[in-house]
Amino acid sequence: MPEERSCKLPMSGFARPTRLGVTTKTRGRDKINVVAMISSVVLLGLLKGWQNATGTVIIAFPWWVVLGTAWTYVVGICFRPLKR
Repeated sequence: MPEERSCKLPMSGFARPTRLGVTTKTRGRDKINVVAMISSVVLLGLLKGWQNATGTVIIAFPWWVVLGTAWTYVVGICFRPLKR
């Protein structure tokens, strides 16, 4: 009987890229930054689920940080800050 491999990662592994992508003070809004972080976690969760379901690797785990950071940053800078 073949061994079943399981790749269980803590949620902090998904959340780390989102914190890196929200380092802007002059762009974005706080609420939009939260949406960007949540969407990054969802994106990485879907990617992990799809890779596990199909047994293929599209992007290696160390690159998830780059993908999550880039996603969060791009979503965050798409919106202008509120004028004060």
